[in-house]
Formats: sequence, structure tokens, C-alpha cells
Amino acid sequence: MTFPQRTSFFFLVLICSCSFCSFAQLPDTDIWLLDVRDSLGGIALKNPVNFTNRDGYDNQPAFSPDGRYILFTSIREGTQSDIYKYELSSGKTSRFTFTPESEYSPTFMPDGKSISVVRVEQDSTQRLWKFPIEGGEPSLVLKSIKNIGYHYWINPNTLALFLLPSPFSLVVARLNTGQTIQVDDSIGRCIQSTGSENQWTYLKKTSDSTGRICRMDGSDRLAWKMPALKKSEDYAWLDDSSALMAKGSCIYKVSYPNQTQLIADLSKSGIYKIGRLVLSKDKKKLALVTTK
Repeated sequence: MTFPQRTSFFFLVLICSCSFCSFAQLPDTDIWLLDVRDSLGGIALKNPVNFTNRDGYDNQPAFSPDGRYILFTSIREGTQSDIYKYELSSGKTSRFTFTPESEYSPTFMPDGKSISVVRVEQDSTQRLWKFPIEGGEPSLVLKSIKNIGYHYWINPNTLALFLLPSPFSLVVARLNTGQTIQVDDSIGRCIQSTGSENQWTYLKKTSDSTGRICRMDGSDRLAWKMPALKKSEDYAWLDDSSALMAKGSCIYKVSYPNQTQLIADLSKSGIYKIGRLVLSKDKKKLALVTTK
């Protein structure tokens, strides 16, 4: 792999870092699946299962809308990444994309027929592509926009994009016109819906390492901000004002306007160094990414 390809890869996977390292130094990551249950009016996390449990990079989980399977990014047999599929009922893992390029950040599109991915092309350009869920050839989503790190579908015609390089910028793009609007900069990698129509959120990084989760109504109207968990940038919404965040082995509930509650310490289950976390649409399953 050439130096430009390496640079592109590191920006995508290690976007919180300003330094580069070799592939051998990349941390091994695993994906855990847990049941989410209400317990006497609270939240209980049960039955943790490490469904990757191997040496190597497994990251960026995304639940299917029906909750039957998870798509995730995996690097196996070299340095190229592909999208893999984990079926919850059978525990079976299979390969989803078969290309010479690397794909990251699998995201289910609003049409229910395709997933969108950030693809590192042969010349190291990072653009948004889509793959039919039932199989078929991939196609470009945004031809002219490059250096995409992450993305979120606000609606079928509008995307929120995390653009490289640092300070990472937040741009809203419209498919029908090609128009782009810069919304913010110095943002974190997590862009998510609260679950309510036309509401979406992103994390604004701050100098004191306590970011602010910003909620947008529509494509460009800021509704409110709330403090995030210090030194944490990933979150998963329980409802339109409360989210789960992680630090170390612990899961917290953070709520608007400024409340934090410890939900669980998962160290007894062998879960440490939690990074990403994603809830299924019905809020009954939680996927966690941990670093070994």
C-alpha cells in the first residue's frame, strides 16, 4: 500500500489522533452485543457476547432496521477492509462486500434497499458509495465530494457529512441540487438521529475535553446543546433527550440539559476500553466496540 493510501486509512480509522503509526500498531478491536432491559424503572445490560473475538480490526457496527443482523467493518487477511454481516439469531458471520477497495462506515439508507459506505478508492480518494442490500453492483452517491470520513442520512435527499482533514468539518449536502452548507467544525465522528423525525445530532469538541452534543431540527437549525461525557465522543440515543455514553468499562446515561447517571460497570464481563456504541432501533440490543 502506498503512503497516500496509508494516510487516508489512518484518517478514517484514527480520526481522533493527530499522529500516524504503522498497521502493526493499530489496536485490536472487538464488537460485543448485549441485551437492554428495563429493571425497576432503570436500564439493565445483560448477556454480553463478543461476536468477533479474534485478533484484528472489527469496528463500526450498524444494526439493520429490523434488528435481525449487524453490518460492521472488518480487516482480515491483509490491510484491506470489507463490510461483514453478523446474524443475531444464528450467530453466523459472512462477508458482505467483495471488492479490491476498502469500505467503511456501513449505513442503512432511507430507501431500505441499499447501504451507503465510505469507500477508499484506488487513488486513495474517499467518497460515498452505495451497495444494494440484496446484492448487485455498487454506485457513487456523491461524485464531487471527497475526503468523507463519516455520514448520516437526514432524509432521502439530505446528508450530514464528516469531512477530513482536521479540524474535521460538518457539512450538509443535498443530492438533488449538489448544494453543500458548512454547519460546524472541530466535530466528533458520531452523527446520529435521536429517533424523532428530522432531529439529528453531532458532537462539538471543546478545549476542556468535555464536548457538547448539539441537536439539530431539520437540516440546519440548532435546537439545543448539552454537555457530553468528558473524553468521550460516541453516544446512542435512548429517546430524544437521553443518550448512552461510555468511559472505560462503564456505561452512563446523559440527559438534557445536564444530567449524568452511571448505568453499568461491565468490567466483570471482561469489557474494557469501550469506544463506539450503537442501539438497535427497538432499543433492545446494544453493540459496543472495545479495544484490547
